[in-house]
Amino acid sequence: MPALSFLKKFAPLVESGIKRQTIRAQRKRPIRTGDKLYLYTGQRTSSCRKLAETIVQSAEHIVIDTNSVVVGSDPLSTREIFELAQADGFKSKDDFMQYFKHSNQGLPFIGQLIKW
Repeated sequence: MPALSFLKKFAPLVESGIKRQTIRAQRKRPIRTGDKLYLYTGQRTSSCRKLAETIVQSAEHIVIDTNSVVVGSDPLSTREIFELAQADGFKSKDDFMQYFKHSNQGLPFIGQLIKW
């Protein structure tokens, strides 16, 4: 029963059901299809708020590098990267790539694409 916390800017998208996926760094125990997720914003703070409970529909390996994204073993086209970025709550492919470039892990970012 994994719990995931979302940045304040993504909370309304998660709560409304517009954002139905997230990309997370690899965990010691990976999230799996069928897991029950608890979605929060501000987790581990006094402003913590539960956004939703849901069931994982799919969890795939993802690698994000400077100019490429690979989901499972499939490299995504520029159009598919844009669609992935939008589904994840970003306005553009560039915003999406910059976010992961400046993440704690940096590029290449290796993790999971989790959909509910």
